[in-house]
Amino acid sequence: MWDFLDKFNSITGFFLFFTTLANLFISWKINTKIHSAVDLQRLKVSKDKEIGTLKSIIRKLDVDEKISNESKLNILKCLTDIRATYPDIKKLNQKDFLKKIESDKLDYLKTREKLRRLITEIERLV
Repeated sequence: MWDFLDKFNSITGFFLFFTTLANLFISWKINTKIHSAVDLQRLKVSKDKEIGTLKSIIRKLDVDEKISNESKLNILKCLTDIRATYPDIKKLNQKDFLKKIESDKLDYLKTREKLRRLITEIERLV
């Protein structure tokens, strides 16, 4: 009798270990989706503000037609604010763009295009 219970416990313990791992993975994915949905809802509320900020930066770039250090700083502030405010929206995570802005070689038209694409992504998301 005890031998049977010991074998049964070993078999169920093995399967329940993998069931627990699967449950942990599924709950982690659900948690990520919930946080993303919360960030999307917050973005819906402040969509006009974020788009307005980006459009003002684009207008300033259009007037100068070059990127000064002040413009770089404004773009960096705006992008880091977006990343910090909505950390769970993957499409708004602009790591490559941030690296390009921090470099010395920065093209006005490519920067303008990236900012316009970010505006389009925000409009598509909400």
